[in-house]
Formats: sequence, C-alpha cells, structure tokens
Amino acid sequence: MEDERLADTWRQENAQQCPSCESWVQKASGCNHMSCSVCRCHFCFLCGESLPVKNPYLHYGKGMACAGRLFEGLTGLEDPFAEGPFA
Repeated sequence: MEDERLADTWRQENAQQCPSCESWVQKASGCNHMSCSVCRCHFCFLCGESLPVKNPYLHYGKGMACAGRLFEGLTGLEDPFAEGPFA
C-alpha cells in the first residue's frame, strides 16, 4: 500500500499521462512538447493537452494556453564556463 502511494506521488511530480492512451510519460530532458512512445500522440507536458501533429508548437505561442513555456523547467543547460578558469 505504501509503495503504491509513493509511486502515485512520484508520477504526479515527475510524469504526465498521455491524453490519448493514458500511458505515463516521464520527461528526461528537452522541451515540454512530448510524443507518447506508446501511441505517438503529441501533447504538452505542462498541461497534458493534446497537440496538433502538423504544428504542435502553436500551443506555446502568444495568446495560447502555455504561451512562452516551451522550455520552462529545462535543466542541464548550465553554462560550463560559469566557474573555473574561464569565469
């Protein structure tokens, strides 16, 4: 029971459910435009909304639900020269 509760908590904090097949998808890196590995549905990792295949990036444009948030939460882009001999 405790393991199941911990797994549910982890999923809520680290994954998003595909709006088409309901598989759980974890974002390992990259932007918030996701493609489900099970059914290939395109969706937004932030809000879970299904995205149009022809132009999924419209969802992140001005006046849209997740405007300007395509790269929100992106990690791993730290400046390698921020510290060290080149700083």
